[in-house]
Amino acid sequence: MKLTVKPISNSDGVFIFLLEKENYPDHYYKYRNLILMINDQNYYCLKLLSEDKVLGYALLLKSGPDLELIRLTIKKSEQHQGYGQWFLQYLLTTLQFEKLFLEVNTTNIIAQKLYQANGFAIIRTIDKYYGQNNAIVMEYKK
Repeated sequence: MKLTVKPISNSDGVFIFLLEKENYPDHYYKYRNLILMINDQNYYCLKLLSEDKVLGYALLLKSGPDLELIRLTIKKSEQHQGYGQWFLQYLLTTLQFEKLFLEVNTTNIIAQKLYQANGFAIIRTIDKYYGQNNAIVMEYKK
């Protein structure tokens, strides 16, 4: 199966919004905000495809020489098949940056393990970042 990564376009907006709601029912981005990000040069908005089927997406914010990984999302029906690992490696090896930061919910053990296995280090914790849950801030240096 050949995987490819392409920029998200406005025509992908509804599908990406539905994936947001599916994967983040309590913290999803509104459709309007997604469209603003897609059209803002300060963001990388990328989709992961197998053939023409969208498997997931990534949203990254540019901040000088650094990036913040806002979302790395794989469609629920496609999870646990290595797509997140493949997509993360693509981002780490293809995009230009000095450091890549992200926040992950302390309850999201699977994501924490994925990031740590790929060279991310924990740099701090933010109390109650996700409502009652804390966030772990992680950093990857090239």
